[in-house]
Amino acid sequence: MTQEFSGPATLEDLKTLVRALNEQGANYFLIGGYGLFVHGSLRTTYDIDIIVPADYASGVKIRNALLVLPDGAAKDIDPAWFEKGDTIRVGDAFVVDILFKTCGETYETLSKYAETIELEGIPIRTINLEGLLRTKQTLRDKDVADRKALERALEAYRQQQGVFLPDDPNAQVQYVVKNELDPRMLEKTMPGVDADKVRAELRNVAVGDPAAWGVDRDAFRAWGEKHAVGRIRTYPTPAGPKTEVVYDNF
Repeated sequence: MTQEFSGPATLEDLKTLVRALNEQGANYFLIGGYGLFVHGSLRTTYDIDIIVPADYASGVKIRNALLVLPDGAAKDIDPAWFEKGDTIRVGDAFVVDILFKTCGETYETLSKYAETIELEGIPIRTINLEGLLRTKQTLRDKDVADRKALERALEAYRQQQGVFLPDDPNAQVQYVVKNELDPRMLEKTMPGVDADKVRAELRNVAVGDPAAWGVDRDAFRAWGEKHAVGRIRTYPTPAGPKTEVVYDNF
């Protein structure tokens, strides 16, 4: 469905399309070059990429939204095509690529990275930096460049927020305790880090020596008391049963 003389998509084109998608209540994530753009990247891009669910209902809403484009190319879209899951390229005054899978990721698998960003008052459904990085795992030159830029941006964000990579458990534990984070809310407070692994490490600290993780014992106890994660543990010792509070109840 590509017209011979489609031009590059402008910012106004993006806003027009997104408004129409929102009005239709369509499920979509903006990815590709414009997905990077709404996160602050200045990379040049020529088309608009969205990833959507592969079902008929989605096809109806997306088709209706695309009818807002000036040349009416979307009128030829059959919503049943969406169930096949093959990329649909709509060549109107500019090109819109409708994807159902990219680098092994689908709308459903990317949903956990969902993020809404406002652009001049228009809410745009997209995915966060980590999610975008997962869509750039190809050997194409522009994807390699995008991947490097995303990795730098994601690392800078983590450093700015004090969030550390998964291979640094001591730093993770120190960050949680220092900032008094609720262990049940780490998905939101430590974006990009495996929250379940962090919680597992915190449980290890609770039954071990916090100093081994570079954490003051009193600070760890204060953190545990603040979030009410203590439990009573009784265990035998040569001098008889001993009872203590362990801060791993989360």
